[in-house]
Amino acid sequence: MAANGEVSNGSGASATAAARRLITHDPGLVVAMARSLLDGRKALPRSERRDIPRRRLLGAGGMREAAGHGIPVDPALAYRALQHAIDPRWTRGHSFSVAYELD
Repeated sequence: MAANGEVSNGSGASATAAARRLITHDPGLVVAMARSLLDGRKALPRSERRDIPRRRLLGAGGMREAAGHGIPVDPALAYRALQHAIDPRWTRGHSFSVAYELD
């Protein structure tokens, strides 16, 4: 949260903080996500794989990077990671729900 009370817009700093929370609280999920993202990268043609270095894919914004290149992101893993992506200070005193809808 910024000094003026505004919530971060998803910049690299907030993504890094979310990645740290995820590694600290659920290392097994980190391994599952890494495997999923790397398997998705392997499915791409070789020319497209060169556009997505493994280091960038496994970085703090890896899921965003994967989705941007058309790599499918496992919804179950994304939901499990969601609790770590949202800083608890942002939601203190509030209640909300998350829905997954298919059309």
